[in-house]
Amino acid sequence: MGTGPNKSGREVSALQSSKEFVEPNKKISTANSIARFGKEASLEEREEANIVILKSYDARARGDFETQCETLDRAMVKELVNAKFGGKKHHTCPETLHKFAEPLSKSKVFRKNNISGSIAALRVKGPKAYALYHGTDGSNYALGLVKEDAKWLLIAIVPYKLGV
Repeated sequence: MGTGPNKSGREVSALQSSKEFVEPNKKISTANSIARFGKEASLEEREEANIVILKSYDARARGDFETQCETLDRAMVKELVNAKFGGKKHHTCPETLHKFAEPLSKSKVFRKNNISGSIAALRVKGPKAYALYHGTDGSNYALGLVKEDAKWLLIAIVPYKLGV
């Protein structure tokens, strides 16, 4: 297997793996525990996760919070629905994400899709997974996912920056 086109329109290499995310000379680190979590997923499973992550990140960048909420797991949606700002509860996931992002013109830089290409690896253990990717800023990131109703969904609205 080499590199080839995928359903998301981005390149995915079968040779990329979580090994490149392990921090050398560190026996214990968050990055290493994530990079060694579970087992390496198949290319097909990694592509499924890649599609939902790109859908979520692209929707967030456009300010399409309804689509972004469709990519989140039930627990994250519940947390967002119950969130309060200024003593006011917003009744839906999209309303809460919109409130987080206000003013939209100033949050654009924080909402941009920061994946450079596609996810590089997916580490899976049961219904839980971590997607590992290289950011457009040169940093490495991990994003938690969970499988619900046979679909990968994000457990967070922002990734974890590795190596900090």
